[in-house]
This record gives sequence, structure tokens and C-alpha cells, in this order.
Amino acid sequence: MKTNGTRQASIDGEMMNRLLAAFVVPCLIATVGAGDPVDRPVALHVPFQSVWKANTPVEIPVSPQVTSVPVEVPRIPQGEDLALRFRARLHTATTAGWNNFLGLRWNGRAVSDSTADGKPRLLDRERTFRSSIASESVVPTYADRSGLACLCVFFGPDFETLDERALSEREEGYWYLLDITDLDTSTVSRLDFVNTALSQYWGGSPPDGMRMVVDDIEVGRVSASVVEDLRSTRLIVRKPVKGPSVAVGGSEVTLTPGGGLQVRRAGEIHWFESAYLPPGVAIGREKPEKTPWLAAAAVPARGSTGWKRHKDRWVFEWRAPSLRLKRELSADGHRIVLLDSVINLTDRALGLRTRHRLLTPGFLKTFRFAGVEGQRSARPFGWADNPTLYVEQKKSGVGVLFEDDFFRLHTEVAGENNALTASDEHFGLGPKESYTFRISLYPTGGDFWDFVNAARRDWKVNFTVQGPF
Repeated sequence: MKTNGTRQASIDGEMMNRLLAAFVVPCLIATVGAGDPVDRPVALHVPFQSVWKANTPVEIPVSPQVTSVPVEVPRIPQGEDLALRFRARLHTATTAGWNNFLGLRWNGRAVSDSTADGKPRLLDRERTFRSSIASESVVPTYADRSGLACLCVFFGPDFETLDERALSEREEGYWYLLDITDLDTSTVSRLDFVNTALSQYWGGSPPDGMRMVVDDIEVGRVSASVVEDLRSTRLIVRKPVKGPSVAVGGSEVTLTPGGGLQVRRAGEIHWFESAYLPPGVAIGREKPEKTPWLAAAAVPARGSTGWKRHKDRWVFEWRAPSLRLKRELSADGHRIVLLDSVINLTDRALGLRTRHRLLTPGFLKTFRFAGVEGQRSARPFGWADNPTLYVEQKKSGVGVLFEDDFFRLHTEVAGENNALTASDEHFGLGPKESYTFRISLYPTGGDFWDFVNAARRDWKVNFTVQGPF
């Protein structure tokens, strides 16, 4: 298998936890939120009251079949605050990339990437991380392999040296912190660490000494308030905003002052945002007005005109020194159609990063990329023939259909916390040239197939394909 980096470690205890949580977590959140690296991993930074620790590391060989090593965990009283902490790597002579090779089982059952109530299990990392590899700029932290939700582990010679191509969350290194509150610890438990790296990936002869190494395995208590604080910092926060609105298929679609869309139905809200970023413009996570997002925000981006009515459509324009963007919106009964035209104002070729994201108020639960439910990422080769995003809450949903050829062919998608994101890192415009992206939004009553059938009718492909069966 080619290791090129693609997909490729006299106060009682409760009172002390509360005191530490009150001081440490706000400091940690403020530090991370500011974009500055913390001086040590989040996994080691949070208040963690150890209740059990393994005496020795686990080493799992790379074999022709999936291999596991069990660890016995003593009975631990149930509580709303149990976490599993460890660091792991695939041992190699030098840093050599990463892959989703490490699975876990608890008492014989696979440990999924979400808790029983649908929240992210991994507390110290995002659902994806960024890399400098052009073909895989977004890497999923979890991926399905051998029937397990497998963590992405880095390949390295020790726990100190990290592959330089990993760009985000480098401060976490090889550490992992998992919420295991939903797992049964009322009796002695068996924790299996599973190595899904197979020797045939290296032609049957993996490098000498290659093995999965898991060390500092520990179970402890992290207060529920700290866990929720860690999770809440990952959400992209949007609040209901006012603006001109149009009725579409039983939903109210508000054209937000920032240029994005707010879809309200049955008391639930979804937001849709876009960004077309010329060179040198960074993305601001929490302050959309600091970034040229067409954002679902109450404050428009600097350089924008606001929404203006032109006969049967609405128009929003934004201008930068090198780029002009014109968004035209029309309501077509059951859908919203967006025509986003980007114009290169310079006498040289212009590269653009394009991002679109569909947001919910809380963590994603039911969602699809390219019609596949629950997957966290997809590259262009698994996307172009079904260029759709879909997310739903209890009573409503929104489907997004990307219709122009360039975006369909270039796009990578990712699901992270409360955002589905479709992005293109490789779009370019010649001098003085322009291009128009076409995007359709379909509000639904919470049924994915309503979205699919409406899109099929619009594309005039909603018919039976005759065949030999």
C-alpha cells in the first residue's frame, strides 16, 4: 500500500474537577478559539481524574488479517463523565503519512464515532483535519474499515515527531480523548484495540518493525460540563436573522443581510452559506463579517451591496480588488435557484477557493453526501454523478444540488459537527474571465426522497430505466 499521506497518537476529587473546570476549560477554549496553539494537547489539558490506567503499552502486529489485542478494564461505577484517553501510532522508521487503521471494541461490540445520543465521541479533535496534500486537503478522523469506525492514526517513529503535512490540530499529536459514558462499565470489561492495517497493503512484506503502538491507556472522569464545553466550541454559531423572505415549498427562506440563506420550517432552522476566496484571504470561523462569506449573518461582508430586487429575482453583489461576485436568487415554487457569477477583474489568472456549507443549530444527526447516509467525507470521484448534500432535523430538511460541471468535478465534501461543507480548492479564472456556478436548494418536510424526486423531476430523469430484469 502506498503510504503517501492519503488517509495515511484536603478537597475531594469531584470538587477539584469543578474548580479546575471553572478555570482551565474557559482558558483552553479562549486559547483555541483565538487560533493560537495550546502549549500541550487538549487531551492532557482538560481536568481528568484518573480511575484506572493500563500498566503496559499495547503493540499489535501488521498481519494478513485484522488483528486485535485485549485489555481488561476493571469495574467502574457508571456516571455521566467517563472518558478513555490514550495515544497511538503506526510505528514506521520515519514519518510516513496516516490512515484510518485503529478500531476499538468494548465487550465485543464496535465503538462507533458517535455516542448513543448522536454526539461526537472524540473530544480532543474535529471530525476532519486539514493536510497540505492537494488531492486530500480534508482528511476524516474516522472512517469505516472492517466493520469498525476506525480512527486515523499517524505513521511515525515515536510519539514526538508528527508528519509535517498535517496542518491542523498539530498540538494534539498522537493523543485521543473519547467519551465512553454510554458504554457499560458496571462489570469487568474487555477493551479490544484492533489493527486493520494488513500486510498485503505493502505487498505482503510490511517494513520491519511496523506495528500499531497504543500507550498511556487510561480511563478517567471528565465532568459533563467540561465535555459539553469542548463540544460546543466546535459548533459554528448562527442566530435567526431578519431580511426579505420568499415562500418555497412550505418553508420560509430569508435572504440574510450577509448574503446567505436561512430556511425556516416547522419551527426549525437551517442556514446556507458560500465563500469565494481569492488568494491571500483567510476564512474566519466565528466572525463571518471578517471573511467574504455570503453568510447567514446579520452583518453584511465589507464590500457588499446587500440584497436588491430586480423583477422576478433578488441580486446580491460583493467586490474585492481582484474579484467581483454576483449572486442571483429566484424562487421556483419548490426550490431556490442560485446563480453565482465570479468575475476576474485582473489581467492575470486568478485562483479561487470555493466553499459552501449547510448548517444546523446543533450537531449533525441525519445527513447524506451523494445520497449516502452518514459518511463524513467524499472525494470528487465519489461525488460528481450525485452532487448533493442533504441534512434533516426532526420536522424539516434541506437538500442542496450543485449543477455546474466544474464544481461537480472538483469538489470535496465533509461533515463536521453542525456543518456539511462542499469545497473546491482548485478553481481558476483566466484574465478578465467569468464563470457562473448554479446551485439549487430544496426545503423538505424531513424526507430525503422528497428531495431526490423533486431534483429528478427538475432534471427530467424521474422515469423507470428499462432493463433485462
